[in-house]
Amino acid sequence: MKTHNTAVTKNSDEQIKQRLKKAKGILAEIDILVENKFWDSTVDRLYFACFHAVVALLADIDIYTHTHDELRQMFNLHFVKTGIVKEATGAFFSTLSDMWQVTEYEALVKYEETDVLPLIAPSGSLIAVAERILNR
Repeated sequence: MKTHNTAVTKNSDEQIKQRLKKAKGILAEIDILVENKFWDSTVDRLYFACFHAVVALLADIDIYTHTHDELRQMFNLHFVKTGIVKEATGAFFSTLSDMWQVTEYEALVKYEETDVLPLIAPSGSLIAVAERILNR
């Protein structure tokens, strides 16, 4: 039986490609969740789609993190502050991360359609940006 390790470990080029593939695969699930009005689950899946894309970006430059907050900080430090990724993309990922944490830890907070639908296009954009960077 495999154990779950929350730490992101060093990745080979193939693992980086698989992370990006996973990000795109998760993004493809979103229509089903939206159709069924599973708003919290949509936030969760959007976050993890972007999470895998960001992990791939950081792994490509040999940056490995152990927590979600550290992942966000390293993404901002190495991609946003350097101008490789637009500030709006970094801000979006931070907002999405915060929203995901609410879905995980705040039982009384529930997202609605108007909260979630505006997250879909920027999530796709973040993944597309990651793919362009990784394919250079």
